[in-house]
Amino acid sequence: MSSENAGPSALESQDRRGWLGVPLWALALVVALGVAPSVGTFGAGLISDDGAALGYVHRMGTMSDWFRPEYDLRTIRFWRPMVTVSLGIQETLTGTSVIPLRLFNLACHLLMAVVAVGVARRLKIPVLGSVLIGACVALFPYQGGTVTWIVGRVDSQSVPMVLLAIYFALGRRLCLASLFCFLALATKEMGVVAPPAIVLFVGAVWLGNKEERRGTLGQE
Repeated sequence: MSSENAGPSALESQDRRGWLGVPLWALALVVALGVAPSVGTFGAGLISDDGAALGYVHRMGTMSDWFRPEYDLRTIRFWRPMVTVSLGIQETLTGTSVIPLRLFNLACHLLMAVVAVGVARRLKIPVLGSVLIGACVALFPYQGGTVTWIVGRVDSQSVPMVLLAIYFALGRRLCLASLFCFLALATKEMGVVAPPAIVLFVGAVWLGNKEERRGTLGQE
């Protein structure tokens, strides 16, 4: 009986020394993998429509896109005000310096990888499998579209919001999950996947718990 009690307490003690249910060194490895492809790229010049986007937020302001299409485009219309907000705040604080802009993109990319680990653990995927999932997210899609391309932050900002919505929903923190669903949608239209993803993953966990309860009752 004492040996059975020792097992769970030992695991709980190990979790307290880590974060998101995995050891800190494993999360550090995921972060290092996410940083590595961007080393040496932060000082590259502006790419594609980076300059146009920064000029727009300088002229129109940080909050300009909440009630109109992104960048006030009239033919191709997207509602992505959170991207304009992040660009506007950074343009106000650090101007058009590319390094802070890309460091923000990288931070979002790393958050995406780390939260993917947390979601995997809440789905009861073993530590090694969760770390491998985080590593895959950290290395995909490499770094061009999510870090170096400044307005590519539309992806590096939106995916963490979707994953955070799922993470908090799995933890039964529905107010936070709802908030991140909205923020994901206000960053990119792909945020619409957050609610059905939550239903899918929460349903999977519920079915798994139901099977576990059946197995326990059968053993008794």
